[in-house]
Amino acid sequence: MTKILIIAAIAAAATAGCGGSSLPKDVTGAPKLGAVAASVGCTGLKPLNPPTMLASAEGFCRYQGRNADLATFATDTLKANWEKIATQFAPLIKDGPGWAAVQTPGSLAP
Repeated sequence: MTKILIIAAIAAAATAGCGGSSLPKDVTGAPKLGAVAASVGCTGLKPLNPPTMLASAEGFCRYQGRNADLATFATDTLKANWEKIATQFAPLIKDGPGWAAVQTPGSLAP
């Protein structure tokens, strides 16, 4: 019984530490763009409407001194496919559960 309780406690602690899982979701089930931006410190968010293909929501912001294209996704498959395409043009800066950010040229600065 003690082993089961320890395993349950470890699982609960691991789940609590997952950044994207606790963020509010949009109607597609993707994390809300503004919530992702706020949680990772992406400032000056300017939403792109409509978002590019595969993204549920997308916008430009500043992340750690760099211009970033931040996008959210309803599924891991959509995210993986977007990252494959986006990283052909720009380096991946950071990603997490349901979202990703790539560096953008200076001309796309928010």
